[in-house]
Amino acid sequence: MLSADLQRHVADGWAVFPCHSVVDGRCTCGKANCDSPGKHPRPWNGVKAATNDIEQIHDWASSWPDANWAVATGDRSGVVVIDLDVSKGKDGFASFDALLVETATPQQPTLVVRTGGGGRHYYFRTLGQRFKNRVNLRSGVDIRADGGYVMLPGSSHISGATYVVEADYPIAALPDQLARELGSAPPQSREWSTPSQLTAGFAEGNRDDGLFLLACYLRRALKDDRDAVTLIVLEAAANCTPPFPERDALVKVESAFNQDHSDFIDLDRIPFAAPDGELYDFLRDLEPDMVEAIEKAVKAAKVRTFAARVLREERMAKYGDTASLDGDSFMFGDVAVDVPIWGDGDDLLWSEGGGVMIASDQGLGKSLTAQQVIAARIGVGPQSLLGLSVHPLVDDKLVVYLALDRPRQIARSMARLFTTDSERETAKDRLRIWTKPVPIDILGDPFAFADWLQDTFGSNIGDLVIDSVKDLTPANLSNGEVGQALDMAWKECRARGMSTMLLHHERKASGDESRSNRQPSLDHIYGSVWLTSGMDSVLHIQGKQGENYVRYTHLKSILNMLDPIDAIHDQENGRTDVFSTARTGNATASKVEQVFAFIAQHSNGGEVVTTADVVSGTGLSQPSVKRYVAELKKAGRIEEATPFDRGTGTPATYRAVK
Repeated sequence: MLSADLQRHVADGWAVFPCHSVVDGRCTCGKANCDSPGKHPRPWNGVKAATNDIEQIHDWASSWPDANWAVATGDRSGVVVIDLDVSKGKDGFASFDALLVETATPQQPTLVVRTGGGGRHYYFRTLGQRFKNRVNLRSGVDIRADGGYVMLPGSSHISGATYVVEADYPIAALPDQLARELGSAPPQSREWSTPSQLTAGFAEGNRDDGLFLLACYLRRALKDDRDAVTLIVLEAAANCTPPFPERDALVKVESAFNQDHSDFIDLDRIPFAAPDGELYDFLRDLEPDMVEAIEKAVKAAKVRTFAARVLREERMAKYGDTASLDGDSFMFGDVAVDVPIWGDGDDLLWSEGGGVMIASDQGLGKSLTAQQVIAARIGVGPQSLLGLSVHPLVDDKLVVYLALDRPRQIARSMARLFTTDSERETAKDRLRIWTKPVPIDILGDPFAFADWLQDTFGSNIGDLVIDSVKDLTPANLSNGEVGQALDMAWKECRARGMSTMLLHHERKASGDESRSNRQPSLDHIYGSVWLTSGMDSVLHIQGKQGENYVRYTHLKSILNMLDPIDAIHDQENGRTDVFSTARTGNATASKVEQVFAFIAQHSNGGEVVTTADVVSGTGLSQPSVKRYVAELKKAGRIEEATPFDRGTGTPATYRAVK
């Protein structure tokens, strides 16, 4: 049976709902450690279940005849309750009296309920204004308004007392002084659930914000039906207190339709339930506000999950159809076959879809080496380098060169390779250069690097050359997380079909150590181990800065580990030539060829060199140089330009035989 007071409140439009009660000193929820005995809602959706549907209320009363009852405060029932607490050292009575004095609010008769804990509930009508719940407005003074609730008279309390009417006066309007103190709140879209609520209007002070939010809500709810939105907003404007001018209301509609709602995610609660349709047991005893917060968090988590899936599907689409394979296709299909870019047979420095790093000290020809490979890939110049074939790039593919380290110098260096009109036309058609800092944060989103490349240059990138790694990010490359992010970034590029070549630097030498003399090693490459771990092949260049004689050492192989290759850079023509015996394993023969290469280079323009010049240029000892020069003269590969002059001590000079 419903009490006469409860029926009267429902008839007055109050939204009520049943709560657990206290029986024999315990909450009817059965939890021994219940932290809100006799106060938490029985319906699974808490205060949101509140209604003035008398049939629903009777059904609840039949299901839970011993229930406590609560009223949803705020706009739902048109009342705001000032809750005075006198527990735990608080004196809400004194605080409220002081608040009335402070705001010059006269005492006026209204409904007052003595709470089970000895406090008081002062009820006031809201007159269409909206207020938020406030905790500890003053010591012991809380405000129960939108989204809140209070227990009704007749409810049992854990103390053994009962909520009773202390002053049974008609509910007074909230005094203006207190209304200003509480602060009004604009309406929220989820509260507009009936036609009468949509057109009820707003009190002065809330009209501007309220009508704009109403127009935004209606725009979404009515799927941009502007005529319907305008009609409802104008009616709500006319019902405002005082009425809101029609011209200004139309401005609110215009503003709502100019608002960008493309990324709007409606986080209004969608009930989540166990298979039997009830609330999960572990949520039953939470405060309604907590349940609502959990509901929103679940919805937001689902949104994030599906958003991540959309991004993942987009990225997978960029891999083509090769990302997922059966075991047989993986082991014995095309993915297990290395298609050479630079190399022959099992002697590979770079293969399709793979990564090669060229590392060295400054000024030893990393860029020159990369540029010769690039030119050969698009059909310009010799189709081999270091004695290994460079295979042509598929016709519809581009080479992208990130000229991040001194682009002007790179431009001058590359220009040596493209000299004819047809070669320049090829460079125009098949070569793309980026000359500024990379405009994305690779560390924040490694996948964004590949996205940026394809957005900028298209999806037909065949080769990607990065000159150099240190210029991709200002972060410390020795940091493991930085190395991992970069490794992931260029792995993503390779997953999308871009074969990658990275140019990188060595670590600084320690103490008296010389980089030109120390043993080549992966450990000497600057930065985190992650920078080389993801590379299929690592090629190291060693030599003395300012000289053109270098040694290429293969530090990490695709299949075969190549023997060291001694070579000389022809700076004038932008080419690198291999000593003819560099890979024979004969150290003496290699040094003979080194001497010949020096003499050949320096006598190309008609100049001549002395043995002292050769000693200085190659670092070989003078006796060795004299012996090698004699061998070359005997073989007819060099000739004496001028003999040794014993009278003046002028040394002999030599030149290569053409």
